[in-house]
Amino acid sequence: RSSIQREASRVLGRPLDVWLPADSAAAAAADSGRPLSVAAPRSRLAKAYRRLAERIVQQAAATQIQPAI
Repeated sequence: RSSIQREASRVLGRPLDVWLPADSAAAAAADSGRPLSVAAPRSRLAKAYRRLAERIVQQAAATQIQPAI
């Protein structure tokens, strides 16, 4: 983790689960009218969004209540 991430974690008083980096690819994607995942799929921000989505799916799957049979 970078010093900025460590400082943010300290100020918030909790560990950071996800960090979305500043990335010029987002502005370029918006300017071209295309989703970030299409315009710049290998950008740092696109990768961070994928990690966030994967984490959300994993947490949702882990909290699913199993139906009674």
